Amino acid sequence: MWLVISLAIVTIGLAALDVRTHPGLPMRSLADLLPEAAAVAIFAMTYLVLAIGRLPGFWLDRAGAALVGASLMVAVGVMPLEEVPKAIDFDTIILLLGVMIVVANLRLSGFFGLVNGWVVSAPVIRSCC
Repeated sequence: MWLVISLAIVTIGLAALDVRTHPGLPMRSLADLLPEAAAVAIFAMTYLVLAIGRLPGFWLDRAGAALVGASLMVAVGVMPLEEVPKAIDFDTIILLLGVMIVVANLRLSGFFGLVNGWVVSAPVIRSCC
């Protein structure tokens, strides 16, 4: 099933690429489009795993999918290794790390269970029309 999904994504990616050229420019071959198609396929598969939350059949969650997707982009040659540090926004990474630490501590302390119980047992207020 994953093979069919991958092939469909690659086909859509190839169709989305601009294979037509402008007058006067040489025609691009399929081999020239392969890195672009690989980038589209890797990007789409990574976002699919991010949307699902986990990759079925593997021990891969959202963070792992992002790491594997970024590694594949470098391995395929879409982004040179020298450009990777320039592409990372460290302010965003620090913000996400801080939020994850706070959420993990709230979960361990039982905060979410307490709030869930309070919200579920709260009386329903009906507004009159």
